[in-house]
Amino acid sequence: MSRLYLPFFKSAKNRFFATRARPKVVILAALGTLICVALYLLTYKSVSYFHSQSELGIILSMKIFQMAWITIFAMLIFSSMITGVTTLY
Repeated sequence: MSRLYLPFFKSAKNRFFATRARPKVVILAALGTLICVALYLLTYKSVSYFHSQSELGIILSMKIFQMAWITIFAMLIFSSMITGVTTLY
């Protein structure tokens, strides 16, 4: 299995650790990491706030997670339908 990933790791190493690192790549990687960390912290704080409330907060946080999973599932189904239709025609 590791042999399958070897070309990917080598190309990633050459992309990010080249002899002269491109500032654009470094800036975009830092910006992407910063956005991911900010979204994680925002989600964590909001869910912990809802969860710290009484009984209603626990139910509300469970409903938010259920809504997120249903949304992800609907997006997956819709994407599969679009891919199927474009492949067919």
